Amino acid sequence: MRKAFITQFIAKMDDRNILTNEQWSHLQKLFDDPPQHAKIFFGEMTLFDTISEARKKSDNNAESKDDGSWQPGDAIPEQYRQERNDRSRFPRGAE
Repeated sequence: MRKAFITQFIAKMDDRNILTNEQWSHLQKLFDDPPQHAKIFFGEMTLFDTISEARKKSDNNAESKDDGSWQPGDAIPEQYRQERNDRSRFPRGAE
């Protein structure tokens, strides 16, 4: 995936003639031998992607929990709405 990105990036940069020859050679050196902080960053991104993929697979493989609890995206249960409205009414004196 990284190599595909680099290939596309370099092709687009070359088509647009944005960089000078000196800047172009410096960019190619950075891609060929990235600095230590870039290596750490890309390593962490790879780890993050691996963890995300593992979570997606485990979520897809897990049995569907239908214990009746509210899930994000679900409508607010009518009973809860009524209880919430009853609780939040401001007490009023005799009218």
